[in-house]
Amino acid sequence: MLNSALIAARVVGILDNVIAHWWLQLHRILPGPEALPVEIAVVILGIGALVIGIWRERRARKIDSAPHAQTEL
Repeated sequence: MLNSALIAARVVGILDNVIAHWWLQLHRILPGPEALPVEIAVVILGIGALVIGIWRERRARKIDSAPHAQTEL
C-alpha cells in the first residue's frame, strides 16, 4: 500500500506541476525568478520518487509471486 501511495502522490504532484504551474500558469510554488528552478527540482524529485515507488512495487510483486520453498518436517 505504501508503494501505491508513493506512486499516486508523485503522479499527481508531477501532473499538477506541469499542467497547473507551467502549462496553464495558474500559480507558482514561489513568487519571483527563482520559481522555475525550484519547480524543476520538484519535478525531478517527483520522478525519482515515482521510479522508486514503481521499483519497490515490482520487487514486492516478484517476491509475492515466487514459489515458496517447501520445508521438510
